[in-house]
Amino acid sequence: MKVPGFLRERFERSGGSFNEYVIFRVQIGTILLFVFSLLWFFGFSWIALVGAGFFFLLNFYSVFFQLKNVRNHFAYKYFFGGLNLFGLVLAVANFFLNGFDLNFSLLYLFALGFFLVVFQFKVKKNYVFGEVLASNSDWAAVQIPFDLCSGIKNGFYAVKSMSGVKKGDQVKIAVAHGLGERRRPWRIIK
Repeated sequence: MKVPGFLRERFERSGGSFNEYVIFRVQIGTILLFVFSLLWFFGFSWIALVGAGFFFLLNFYSVFFQLKNVRNHFAYKYFFGGLNLFGLVLAVANFFLNGFDLNFSLLYLFALGFFLVVFQFKVKKNYVFGEVLASNSDWAAVQIPFDLCSGIKNGFYAVKSMSGVKKGDQVKIAVAHGLGERRRPWRIIK
């Protein structure tokens, strides 16, 4: 499978591959699943339910069958599978509720928040793997694929190097982050 032509240049420019394209498609599909589910939940046309069902199935197929070769596949199944299940519950809830129900909404939001917090504690990590593109004694240029567990976007990064690292090596890279800061790779640790 390949990235569609109109998106290929964007993904190649940032060092992305087919996996990054699938992850991008699942992110967009998850957002659209929630939009269609909310439309159906608030009583819009049955087409919204069909849209929600379509995006649920597309996301399910993408995560469980097209992302098999990514590192930490379990995390992707857990995160995107869980989010898509929440989207499906929102769509199906309209069959059991008459109009807006505050109790359901609060319980739903609490469960969604709990799911996200559990994901943070269960799956998050402070390192990522990448490939060395160039290196000297102080710095290395590395290419890192998208990593959900560490919160790093795919791309090319300059990180502090260690001795003995050469072009083509697969390395473990520490991820730095501070309060309110974006997570970023900063030094090779193995």
